[in-house]
Amino acid sequence: DNNTMLGDSAGRNVTSGSQNTLIGKNAGFFMDNESGNTFMGAFAGYLGNDGDDNTFLGARAGYQNIGNDNTFIGSEAGRNNTSGTDLTFIGERAGFQNTTGNNLTIIGVEAGYNNTTGFDNTFVGKTAGRQNTTGYRNSAVGNEALYDVSTGHHNAAFGDSAGLDNGSGMYN
Repeated sequence: DNNTMLGDSAGRNVTSGSQNTLIGKNAGFFMDNESGNTFMGAFAGYLGNDGDDNTFLGARAGYQNIGNDNTFIGSEAGRNNTSGTDLTFIGERAGFQNTTGNNLTIIGVEAGYNNTTGFDNTFVGKTAGRQNTTGYRNSAVGNEALYDVSTGHHNAAFGDSAGLDNGSGMYN
């Protein structure tokens, strides 16, 4: 079914999936009938057995993912994502704790690290939006921008440490 698998136990459980590229030890290990995925790195997409059209590059990137249309680049980027969709996480541990948040763009080392269910957020910069858990419709550009916006929504912060202690603030 046009699958490519390279590495110890890569795609071990694939039965009817098609057009997948799985490279690295245990990459896509529990996949069975998914399609259109590219996983490169040890344990990339390891537990995912439901998501289609995902790209994960890096050790343990997308480790638990079952969502669709996601791109995770960096070691442990999107590691705990379950059903979140339309996600772009770039950087080591970017979006690490996300579970069901959708429509997120998170770029930078540990940017959006604690986001779990927050949606429609954009965090760009090292640890930008790091403490966000359920906050939504926030935009932060700059190292540590909106670092502590845990539950806040509709905020915008641009610049190094901008909105650092915003917490639950809204419409800033």
